[in-house]
Amino acid sequence: MTERLKSELTQSMSILELAMSQLRHSYEICSAIDLKEYYSQEELDDLEAFTSRFAHASDILIQKTLRCLDSMEFEDSGAVLDRIHRAEKRNFVIKDGDLIAVRQLRNKIAHEYIIDSPKIFHEEAILLSKVLFTVHSRLKDYIKKFE
Repeated sequence: MTERLKSELTQSMSILELAMSQLRHSYEICSAIDLKEYYSQEELDDLEAFTSRFAHASDILIQKTLRCLDSMEFEDSGAVLDRIHRAEKRNFVIKDGDLIAVRQLRNKIAHEYIIDSPKIFHEEAILLSKVLFTVHSRLKDYIKKFE
């Protein structure tokens, strides 16, 4: 393994750490908001920030950090689904399919407007943020072997 790959993984983990910190902040705010049909403008603003941070953190994790990890372990990065399956094999997730659900929600966030169905986005993002927190924690433990 080269020093360049180690450096890229370290940099990616630093960026991921910041994104996860911001996500956790929004998660704490939005998990206190009750699920309902109609939200106040302030709640919608909080939910929009939360879902945006969710999408950003999931992109950094799946598109950047897992790709760096694959390079460190001499794996062909392949498609997003390949990276997700390798993360499952590394036991980063509690159950198979969790990261696929994260990716699907990320795509929904990117292509739909939260105001159309805030309750659905709210509920899914709360549940799937826990997946991101778990993967992040397990990933940090896993990469210690490269230090």
